[in-house]
Amino acid sequence: MLRENAVTAGAVGEFHEEAGLGVEGTVNGNHWLLGSRSWLQRQGVRVIESSLPEGSTSLLAEGIWSGTFRRAAGELALTISAGKLTFVPRARVGWGEFLPLQSQFPLGGDDGFPGYAVHELRGDRELFGGVQTDYELLPSLSIRLLVAAGRSALGGSLFTSEDWLAGVQVSRHRHRQTNRHKQM
Repeated sequence: MLRENAVTAGAVGEFHEEAGLGVEGTVNGNHWLLGSRSWLQRQGVRVIESSLPEGSTSLLAEGIWSGTFRRAAGELALTISAGKLTFVPRARVGWGEFLPLQSQFPLGGDDGFPGYAVHELRGDRELFGGVQTDYELLPSLSIRLLVAAGRSALGGSLFTSEDWLAGVQVSRHRHRQTNRHKQM
């Protein structure tokens, strides 16, 4: 089932959504298309083909401005591999107002923060930086070291010198065997 929604406000022109596919509209006189690769191509947008090799960078940015709450978040991570060693430096920032519990920021994201249970530290503000290092012992087993610092809070300033945490975690990590790792 395809459903269309339309929204109009201030300098934002009319927006149309094809549920689950994409959004099209105007903001300050600029035409915007946001959606899946296939939907954008059907709209006539040239999409550059790319594949990220090992040693890649990922950037995530998201925002929600609704009638009940506001939320903005960003995460930047870089994966660097050299033989059996992999480094992943990562930074996260989040800000929100009137966030329901399920939309609050868990410190460290879904991976959690060293020394705390996943989602134990959460709030409507988050600053996090960390480096995860994996050393492959066997194709299905590695040793992982995570060094991190950050803060999570409810209300107040995002950048403050109070309530910062630092942590170190060493763990073993089991990998699922892939065809590359299976021995015949």
